[in-house]
Amino acid sequence: MSGALLAALLASTVGQTGGVARLLVVTGLAGEPQYVERFGKFGKTVVEAAKQRWGLGEAQVTWLAETAATEAPVRGRATRDAVLAALARLANETGPDDVVVVVMAGHGSEQGTEPRLNLPGPDLTGTDLAMALGAFEKQLVVVINTASASGGFVKALAGPRRIVVTATKSGFERNATMFGDFFARALASDEADTDKNGRVSVAEAYQFARGEVARAYQGGNRLQTEHAQLDDNGDGVGTAELGATGDGTVARLVSFSLKAEETSTDPKVAALLVERRRLETAIAALRGRKAAMDSTAYERELERLLIQLAETNQAIRAGQTKP
Repeated sequence: MSGALLAALLASTVGQTGGVARLLVVTGLAGEPQYVERFGKFGKTVVEAAKQRWGLGEAQVTWLAETAATEAPVRGRATRDAVLAALARLANETGPDDVVVVVMAGHGSEQGTEPRLNLPGPDLTGTDLAMALGAFEKQLVVVINTASASGGFVKALAGPRRIVVTATKSGFERNATMFGDFFARALASDEADTDKNGRVSVAEAYQFARGEVARAYQGGNRLQTEHAQLDDNGDGVGTAELGATGDGTVARLVSFSLKAEETSTDPKVAALLVERRRLETAIAALRGRKAAMDSTAYERELERLLIQLAETNQAIRAGQTKP
């Protein structure tokens, strides 16, 4: 990954200055009443988190569900054509370095080597989605597919400026998954915020959900039938455990806010708030690289950033108390 791209991503936090975020939520065919309720809860949790925590407006969030509702927050029926049309619209509405998040829940399958998300009418295939994402040439796209048999979407969607998360490692893991429930919980609470910076990165949410899935299976004394993976280096090979290098580097830099961002009508204070967010993101990225760095260099850089953050916070407080 180029240094220029990493520099751009350092400023990219979902719902914050540095990229106008868009969210597309797709909940597919349920099949049984228990999944109707479960997928509905998943969609509602993610949409509410986006609006109440990330600060996204109504026009920035689209939820397509199995059954179209006459009222918000569901905006339409989750057909293949509707999903592709929504993505085409988002590609036109967003520009360079904007962050577009696509979250999917439902049942999946695989025919041959083609992964699918089961939707009303024709299924959405990996090829369909890859072609639609081709329109996002300069945006950063995050795809989180929490469906069963979703593993094949990693290879299908891999590419530059892409973070791809799936609930399973292959199309052979066909049982209904729990990963999505825990991933949604990570976005809507502070449980996954391991560095306590008020935001949850894609990597933090992934690791939280993956850990909770393992604990749920162990607690029930059951054989685990889902193994999540993440790819963000574009090689099309997912990683289960995120290390200091390789997959996870970009996922640590893109984060979801856990509370409404502080704002100010004072231009100087507003600029300082932007700088604070930049510094907090840089600190999180540095901590993610700790294992791959010389300890002295790491401590020196961390101290420099922390001092800058303290000075920025002091300036914000001074500006807010100014008569």
